[in-house]
Amino acid sequence: MLEGKYFHARDPETRVIHFQGRVVAYLPPRVALVQLFSFLDGEPSTQRLLDITEHWDFYDSNQEMLDVYAETQRVASYQIS
Repeated sequence: MLEGKYFHARDPETRVIHFQGRVVAYLPPRVALVQLFSFLDGEPSTQRLLDITEHWDFYDSNQEMLDVYAETQRVASYQIS
């Protein structure tokens, strides 16, 4: 069910995105093998095993994940101005 989903993993307090990527394999109950994507160019970087927490947001497509990230950046720059 989670395999193939895109995600953002956020800091529980600040909600800042720490990781972005795609779930390669789900290992119940709360571990995922993920392909991480670079924040610089969006290209695949490394694969890691990560614990899934309630601070993860899942998306059906890469474009949906990118749109949310772009909106997060737009709001953050608006708040700084």
